[in-house]
Amino acid sequence: MWNRKYSLSKSHGVLKWCYQWYEKNWQSLPKGQLARFEQKMESLDGSIQQGDKSESSHLAKDLEKYGHSFIKSSPFHYAREIVFALLIALALAVVVRMTWFELYVIPTGSMRPTFKEQDHLIVSKTTHGINIPFMTDHFIFDPDLVVRGNPVIWSGDQLDIPNNDTKYFWVFPYKKRYIKRLIGKPGDTIYFYGGQIYGLDRDGKEIVALRNNPHMKGIDHVPFASFEGKEANVKPDKSGAAQQTVFLHFNRPYGAVSFDWLGNAKGDAMGSDRYDDAFGMKNFALARLLTSKQLKSLYPNSARVQPKAELYLELKHHPSLKGQVATLGRQHTLLPTDVSIIPLDKEHQQALMNAMYTARFEVENGRAKLYSESPRPFSSYSATLSGIPDGRYEFYYGKAYSIGFKGLSSELPSDHPLYDRKNLQKLFNLGTNFYTFYSPNQAQTVYSPPRYAYFRDGNLFVMGSPIFTKDDPTLVDFVEKESKKEQGFVDQGSPSVETIQKYGIHIPEKHYLVLGDNHAMSADSRFFGFVPEENLQGTPTFIFWPPGSRWGFPNQISHPYLTIPNVTVTTIIGVVGLIWYIIHRRNLKKALYKKLSH
Repeated sequence: MWNRKYSLSKSHGVLKWCYQWYEKNWQSLPKGQLARFEQKMESLDGSIQQGDKSESSHLAKDLEKYGHSFIKSSPFHYAREIVFALLIALALAVVVRMTWFELYVIPTGSMRPTFKEQDHLIVSKTTHGINIPFMTDHFIFDPDLVVRGNPVIWSGDQLDIPNNDTKYFWVFPYKKRYIKRLIGKPGDTIYFYGGQIYGLDRDGKEIVALRNNPHMKGIDHVPFASFEGKEANVKPDKSGAAQQTVFLHFNRPYGAVSFDWLGNAKGDAMGSDRYDDAFGMKNFALARLLTSKQLKSLYPNSARVQPKAELYLELKHHPSLKGQVATLGRQHTLLPTDVSIIPLDKEHQQALMNAMYTARFEVENGRAKLYSESPRPFSSYSATLSGIPDGRYEFYYGKAYSIGFKGLSSELPSDHPLYDRKNLQKLFNLGTNFYTFYSPNQAQTVYSPPRYAYFRDGNLFVMGSPIFTKDDPTLVDFVEKESKKEQGFVDQGSPSVETIQKYGIHIPEKHYLVLGDNHAMSADSRFFGFVPEENLQGTPTFIFWPPGSRWGFPNQISHPYLTIPNVTVTTIIGVVGLIWYIIHRRNLKKALYKKLSH
């Protein structure tokens, strides 16, 4: 350390430290020691003014060593200096992170496959505007810079999101920041079909950018997590009115069920001819895998007419506000649905295994649970995965990976026990939450895992993959039978303009619709509604960890750099830096030392 040369700034700092002590305490030094001290400061001051870095470094080290022999700073002095330096650094860091850029770590799997748990990103805060520090608002904002289909960073302020409060730098009260893909802009009308998003803009023009966006290839969007959405229970009032459960989708009421004191239910669709007409809900089904024994137990009539198969695909579709409504402890209401069954041969099962995706999960002593940033214990609903070595894993696009330090992943060999097809039903029915209460072996079998099926151009997709092509004899037979039902699960075809206008989601002014890429485990606009304009804070610009194929620029349309917000903030930072540099250089050339003794 002693051989390392000091910069002129460092040498100037040593001189300043000694001179500040000298101004207050020079009379306490013996004459001989004072004279040497003054001579050393004078020599260093002259060397700094001449810009001689080498000589200044040598003199500064000598002065520093000499000064330490009699300059004894008090603990209070040290503490004051440290606190002052920390406050300055903290203020600069806050301003930079809120208005220019910051580092962001992905906490969950809601944006898979674009961003995965433990990904480290650089986030630009000047993509759409200039943010006001410590406020959820902007100095300026340009809505034309908001790109449909690109991920955005936004604040949870004033949104119905649990556990939304945090501390910025562990000090300042703050609302958490989240990342989702921006789907709809103010004035848009959005509709879902075939895992894709159809829409009209405020001028009535068709929105094709989301379906044609190459960066969204392989990303499916499902407009609900459950048919009931987010439930709001209204208790009886003093007059004895019936209890009511309201079903919210996109934080808007789309249906309600009222219960009288005898438990009789009466449904009411809000704003649609039927509840399942809303935003394309009827185009999607909840899916689960059943064995032959389970099929006979749950649906004996259907089992009698189904061909023999090892596994069957259970499809729940067309939720209704009519019929037998199930209630669980008066806290959850489950709507009745139509149920359809498709037998799966070995090719279909292999196709499902090839499309398998899960959340990141951990295995310990044969038990499995969902990975979480903050460790959670195993519960009674945790799954068993016997024969799987302890570790952290994930499936994506049919490939299994082992997860190591800081999210580093390595693909598992094809003979790893996770690939055993005996795990297909279990992995599928555990969903992305890894809970066994979706299993048809449980006493309560009303829940379905977050697995979805839908038609696109005649093909039946499950887990984002066309498991049944439209010319598959099994699907042809299935469609023929379903077409004869009043509410059969068949391909409705891509929506017309009239359908989108009538049944789509209308986005209000100065609000945006955001969705997670991983529809199976994302809390997004489907739950909390539309994000206000002032909440948009920026966009991810670079993945710097972990290394690998996804390292670098994210999977998104490039944002322009020469925009008013970006140029303005960069210019301000540059001007402030230049002014500081000029003042700093001027101070180095000005004499600091002035002899006080005579």
